[in-house]
Amino acid sequence: ADLPVPPPTEMVIVLVAPHGETPLRLPLLAPERGVLEVEPNPGFDKAQVLSLPSGAPLSILGAIERPQDVDVFQIAAEAGERLRVAVTAHSLGSLLDPLLTLHDSKGVPIATADDGEGSPDPQLDITVPRTGHIFLVVQDANDAGSEAHPYRVTVESSAPVELVAAVEPAAAVSFVRDIAPILQRHCVACHGEAKAEG
Repeated sequence: ADLPVPPPTEMVIVLVAPHGETPLRLPLLAPERGVLEVEPNPGFDKAQVLSLPSGAPLSILGAIERPQDVDVFQIAAEAGERLRVAVTAHSLGSLLDPLLTLHDSKGVPIATADDGEGSPDPQLDITVPRTGHIFLVVQDANDAGSEAHPYRVTVESSAPVELVAAVEPAAAVSFVRDIAPILQRHCVACHGEAKAEG
């Protein structure tokens, strides 16, 4: 009741425990600024549909509530529209290691981000390739989840730019060039011959 009007976007509280003090940054969500994640939204067919407010960013407060949970959101976008999508978790004191992926209306990945610059919180800037739905997928990079894995997603949109047809067709995906390095970087340490987990 004593919050200023309009309320701030987050509030800092201090958790005092025998081992010391821990500052926590709690996101605050005014109704005109955003929405709460609604379960179940684990796939494209059950994605939570969102509307971007005109001229203002949209905030979504959610949580990866259990291991291997995935939260999917759907927004309408126009070809050439520029989107900035950011996940805030670590800086709020969340245990979430967010992985953010954007997919087109057919479910084809457009862009993915694991970490941002100097932070585990990712951000993506894209120009929408074609008019239609965009799916935003948030999950934990380590497949963890609990009540201690909350996040805030912020989506900002700017005016469409005129798309110029590509001069060259996109190169075909190569397992050796595109896929194998990802598996080497993120998977084989726990899923190799010497060690098998999960």
